[in-house]
Amino acid sequence: MSCARYARQWNSDFNFNFPAKEILVSTSALNEAIYQNTSGNSDGYPLGVPSSWGWYKGALVANDNPPSNFSAVTGWGVVYPQSGVPLSPSPSDDTVQIANFRTYVHLTNGNWVLVQNQSTQGISGHHYVADFAGNASVSWQQQKLSDGSVSVDAPTSGYNDHFWPTGRGTYAPGTVDGVFVEADIKTNDPNANLVAQLGADWWVSPSAGFVSGFNNNPLAGNNNWTKLTTEYQHVYFTTLTPAQLTADPAPGLEPGSTTPTTPTNPTAPVNLAPTVLQASASPGTGIEHVGDTITLTLGFSEAVTVTGTPTLSLNDGGKATYFGGSGTNTLTFKTTVAATDRDTSALAITGVNLTGASIKDTSGLAANLSGAVKTFAGLQVDVDPILPTSPTSPTTPTTPTTPTTPVNLAPTVLQASASPGTGIEHVGDTITLTLGFSEAVTVTGTPTLSLNDGAKATYFGGSGTNSLTFKTTVAATHTDTSALAITGVNLTGASIKDASGLAANLSGAVKTFTGLQVDVDPISPTSPTSPTSPTSPSSIAPALTVADPTLTVKGAGGTVGLGVKVSTTDPNDRVTVNIRGLASYETITDGLGHRFSGTDITLTKAQVDSGLTLHNYYRGSHDPVDTITLTATAKDPVTGAVTTSSTKWMTVADAPTSPTSPTSPSSIAPALTVADPTLTVKGGGGTVDLGVKVSTTDPNDKVTVNIRGLASYETITDGLGHRFSGRDITLTKAQVDSGLTLHNYYRGSCDPVDTITLTATAKDPVTGAVTTSASQKMTVADAPSATTTTAASLANQGFALLNQYMAGSTGRVDPGQIVASASNGTTWGQVSFLTRPSA
Repeated sequence: MSCARYARQWNSDFNFNFPAKEILVSTSALNEAIYQNTSGNSDGYPLGVPSSWGWYKGALVANDNPPSNFSAVTGWGVVYPQSGVPLSPSPSDDTVQIANFRTYVHLTNGNWVLVQNQSTQGISGHHYVADFAGNASVSWQQQKLSDGSVSVDAPTSGYNDHFWPTGRGTYAPGTVDGVFVEADIKTNDPNANLVAQLGADWWVSPSAGFVSGFNNNPLAGNNNWTKLTTEYQHVYFTTLTPAQLTADPAPGLEPGSTTPTTPTNPTAPVNLAPTVLQASASPGTGIEHVGDTITLTLGFSEAVTVTGTPTLSLNDGGKATYFGGSGTNTLTFKTTVAATDRDTSALAITGVNLTGASIKDTSGLAANLSGAVKTFAGLQVDVDPILPTSPTSPTTPTTPTTPTTPVNLAPTVLQASASPGTGIEHVGDTITLTLGFSEAVTVTGTPTLSLNDGAKATYFGGSGTNSLTFKTTVAATHTDTSALAITGVNLTGASIKDASGLAANLSGAVKTFTGLQVDVDPISPTSPTSPTSPTSPSSIAPALTVADPTLTVKGAGGTVGLGVKVSTTDPNDRVTVNIRGLASYETITDGLGHRFSGTDITLTKAQVDSGLTLHNYYRGSHDPVDTITLTATAKDPVTGAVTTSSTKWMTVADAPTSPTSPTSPSSIAPALTVADPTLTVKGGGGTVDLGVKVSTTDPNDKVTVNIRGLASYETITDGLGHRFSGRDITLTKAQVDSGLTLHNYYRGSCDPVDTITLTATAKDPVTGAVTTSASQKMTVADAPSATTTTAASLANQGFALLNQYMAGSTGRVDPGQIVASASNGTTWGQVSFLTRPSA
């Protein structure tokens, strides 16, 4: 499912004029299915979805038949807060329950075949941002119930629940002409105000990945929106027309069958096998060398019990050994890079080994481990070659220079995140804060996080994993803040430790979340017996001005300054500007680096004052004109009085580029330059500046540079502290701009010359269009280092002894850093020897 899809409305030879839905519920299930798939019968609309998108209004069919070479399908569902009605008063307590999710395909021979079944596959899903921008999502909490259904936490404002059966349904290419999806869905809260929709995607194969433009998974379609209640609602989607469905009803829709009011679960619940929902690595990116430890985590659909010692097979030839997590839904495995492992540009889990071991749920059902197979793009393994034997002069010190007892490192907070990550939170809103650790930790007691709004976030869960969650609900006693921040961790009577009992280093938890505001609605003051202030509100309406109410801007990435200004006579007032009606192909950026989209945007005065720019990505052949409305609001921080400016209107007209319907991609190819295509660099550790630059005319494009053909004895470092190796490397624009340096470690007697190829790619973040620069080639010739002089050799040996001595210090000293800063040895053997003092 995606915000970028355009689909045609349901087109039928029949005109079904249905009475109100309450009447239909008492008739046949067939009529109910037709009703839910006839345009105009939605019970409500989704909050946060642009109304111009095809699936916003409900029923549509985009592709009733799969392409002839396709062989897979997946049904899906989404649940949103309903637009235009009050949000749930207690969203953190609300749940959505899903039962009997099934997908059928209709064969060209007239038969229906069940290809997806919740009772045997389970349900997967996440909370995605409402408009699927960037496919951003956060994990949800899922619980399998005894009746075979699953319960998940309900979506909050700005997010949805997007779910699907685990594993795609399959069929023989060319044998399918339709699809039918059904599920029972309900909520636990009568005031939740949630709406649900079902749909389906055709997939080219059971294992194909997503590609830009949805070529691998075009939308089949979706049904109308159904309002959820505390009783199960039976929801249907189909690509068949009413006539086709009447002539050949899907299973359960035969004439005379009625819409079930409760799930059609068997009386003896089917026990679903626990399933791997996600696999992650810590660290997630970077280059790992011999001695580095990598933690791999498997997240399951339910708690599992481990017996024995399962392992994970890795594509570097190593194995990750089970470390802990039995009894939870998260298992951790650890691997330490060894000299016998192989280099790889992207570490991958290739399989799970259970020889003499088991992973089962509490009922003894073995886990489905197919989801463990995953490639971690950006996580490289670079095995340093076996070092030459120590030179005879100087001799290795007789006493070890490294401690014989390994140091136990404390678990460390690597990152802190907030959900939601941006926006304005008010009284009653719940914010979830997550701390990610370097390894699994165990929590005792109830630790809390101190926040700069005067509140505390209380520990919620995650003990036994490397991710702990804390929750806070905004209260009227909290203070307003323009950027919520974690200011500290409180462990009074509590602890956070690793498996060996070592207390965690929590300094990394302190973080400010720019863009996440807390606006506390004050308690209305009691009326004074003798007013000391005017009866009119203390806050004076802000002045909102628009330089030009009629703007024209080119499509395909054109920009125009909005010319909006806002001012107030009281500098203490909290001033915001609300913008409504922005088209789906338009975005607004401020001068602070933020980008906004959607039909209802609220900006702070600081964001408006920084300068607003409208970006137009329209690429059609028409000349659309849309109208946006702007309103400024001022709130007195003491009295709580709120005043609003008069509304301003602006029309934005598209000025098509020439030609009006460009056939070229929307993203302009980046410019890639190479200062010198022929480089010479000394071996044995010599370096040379690559002199690579990349630029683009659209600052919003995502630009990368791919480098192919780097020799095995060469590495590249950027100015940000990263090192890269391998035959196929992709770098970001920021990494390239920081400066690239090539390191040559060739130690042979020949004069090798290798050729590397560089290509830059730009991707438009809105349309997904991708353009590529012309390839640039560089030859890198080895210039063997000159023979060292006796004096230089003696100096290097002296440095060697000094570093050997310093490496034995009990202080936190990295011997490799000492070599880099204190010694300029000219031979590979000496550098290697100094970097790794013998034990």
